[in-house]
Amino acid sequence: MIVKIKRICQFLIFVLLVLTIAGCSNFPLSQPATSTAETTAQNTPTPTNAPTQVVPIEPVVINLTLWVPPQFAPSQDTEAGILLQDRLEMFNQLYPNLQISYRIKAESGPASLVESLYSASGVAPLVLPDLVLLPTSDMHIAAEQNLIFPYPEGYPADDDTDWYSVAAVLSSHQSQRYLLPLGADALVMVYNPEQFEMTPRTWADLLNAGKIISFPAAEPQAIFTLAQYLSQGGLLRDTNENIILEPEPLATVFTNYDQSLNANILPPNVTQIVTDEDAWTIFSETEKQAAITWTSRYFAQTDGDLQATTIPTTEGQPFTLVTGWGWALANPDPNKQAAAAELAQFLTEGEFAGQWTQATYLLPLRPFALTYWQNEDHQILASQLLPISTRVPPPDILNLVSTPITDAILDVFTDVHSPEEAAQIAVDNLGN
Repeated sequence: MIVKIKRICQFLIFVLLVLTIAGCSNFPLSQPATSTAETTAQNTPTPTNAPTQVVPIEPVVINLTLWVPPQFAPSQDTEAGILLQDRLEMFNQLYPNLQISYRIKAESGPASLVESLYSASGVAPLVLPDLVLLPTSDMHIAAEQNLIFPYPEGYPADDDTDWYSVAAVLSSHQSQRYLLPLGADALVMVYNPEQFEMTPRTWADLLNAGKIISFPAAEPQAIFTLAQYLSQGGLLRDTNENIILEPEPLATVFTNYDQSLNANILPPNVTQIVTDEDAWTIFSETEKQAAITWTSRYFAQTDGDLQATTIPTTEGQPFTLVTGWGWALANPDPNKQAAAAELAQFLTEGEFAGQWTQATYLLPLRPFALTYWQNEDHQILASQLLPISTRVPPPDILNLVSTPITDAILDVFTDVHSPEEAAQIAVDNLGN
């Protein structure tokens, strides 16, 4: 409660500062006019009860700028765009002196969100945004380069407990909160229940069913394989925080792959499946048996006969990895950060988060937000995934472990090395 009061006080201080600026700055404000009569007042008797002219001071309008990727931009063209536009207008009505505008920035490439932040911070700091809707992977990069700033204490408030535990991990870098998270995306297995007698939970279930499962085995970041490794209890850091791979759990993962290949339940071109889209295309062309994909793709597809469940693991233990999106503070001015943080809080509240994530096919990170979902099957799946989810490892880990893992996968699938040999080689090649 104390932290929540402190957060409110921070915002009130900002509002008072705005009013102070309005009274003493060089902004174009209306000021009382100086008349000739006032100049000669010492020589002219002042009438009793003379009316005093009061000219009201117009409040300063503070601009808050948002940067968003095109798929999430406020607009009248999509349900999600309408929801965000309406929400921003509602905030503007609550705080009329805060004028909100937005700019659309690409998610990747030379004009991406992070690249644009880097360029603006160096040559045009006055055009920096106040809030940026960033993917969680970019949060780490932006924080390392001091392009975004930690949230002040109280965001979110300590008594705001309506969050899944993964939300804090998704939004933090080096134990500091850099995002207020809005939505997430989780790895799942999509399958056709007509092809399976029971929901496949393990690799043994898939082998027994004899159905083809498609996954991006050649994905550069090896996220699905890392999910398999982590589900086995594999570690990515030792007690000294050094990045590591452990051979035994990695060998178990590779053994599952090798057995699946020998049982002909992997696509013939498995070593050429690079992206989630590649895996989904093969899934669609093989009687829609099973595929590893993200919840956003599953929610967006329209085949009502398909179902989704947690990814297969060796022992059937529920596990998944998630990535996500959240609001980051990008203006170095602490006073503007106070207003931007309040806006970010407003844009992550439960009702809006529920409606917006449903419209964008993302997962809400608040349990209460799920009550606003209309698709009961999707609601149930989300409620099963989020409590058991772990974030996708941050870029510093991915950059070090992904290449040795993908090289080892190729060695297993091409019979260059046994699963055990490939796992040990991946461990030995870590960092090389």
